[in-house]
Amino acid sequence: MECLHCKAQMRLDSTSFSVDRKGYHITLNEVPAWVCDQCGESLLETSEVEKIQAMLSTLDRESVALTEKIAS
Repeated sequence: MECLHCKAQMRLDSTSFSVDRKGYHITLNEVPAWVCDQCGESLLETSEVEKIQAMLSTLDRESVALTEKIAS
């Protein structure tokens, strides 16, 4: 695979993914990704993005439910 930024070759490896979302910060380590040997840019596979989105949706639902439970 060719890097979209510098056009060097990418290799299958892993990377970290961080997100700030609705009052919390999450960092995932060792996420499978294509990583550029030259510039370090990383690209996640669609399947990994879908897993992360599902996890974040679950966290959003659970945090709302917990907040409602605490408030009542």
